[in-house]
Amino acid sequence: MKRIKLIFIALILLITHHVSQAQTVSDTNYVTESVIVSGKIKNSMVLTVEALKGMKVISGKGATITCSSGEHKKVLKTFKAVLLKDIIDSASVLIDRKKDRGKFIVVVTASDQYTVVFSYNELYYGAAGNNIYVMFEENALPLTEEGKIIVFCSSDIVSGPRHVKWVKSIEVKEIQ
Repeated sequence: MKRIKLIFIALILLITHHVSQAQTVSDTNYVTESVIVSGKIKNSMVLTVEALKGMKVISGKGATITCSSGEHKKVLKTFKAVLLKDIIDSASVLIDRKKDRGKFIVVVTASDQYTVVFSYNELYYGAAGNNIYVMFEENALPLTEEGKIIVFCSSDIVSGPRHVKWVKSIEVKEIQ
């Protein structure tokens, strides 16, 4: 029985290592060059780094990406980005009635299908809205490995779950 347990544990470790290695090797397949902005908006757009540079760019500093375990995954000494709400403003959300604002969400999706949702009210009426960035440069260098464009919220206590690398789309939706 002890031998079977050891073989089982060895198999699990081998499979886990193989999956981990496969993910590392294929990460470059997820790199994106542009982001599609779509949904319930007037102005659909495709954002590239150059397009972002043409918007109101914010130079930030001192942000840390922290995972739910408390581990600091990354420290951004400096970064350049555009506020997500400025992009949404440029897209011009189609809201028929003001009181329906609470029904709107912004869905950020990565090329590996990782998805993060921000509420419209959070973006425009909460403190986080001034800290949700669409970043294209970190520590004075263009982004490369994690895609050309990343979305993150610098004011989250645990920022890792809303750190979206390899961003491929930003979609405005109305929920029913």
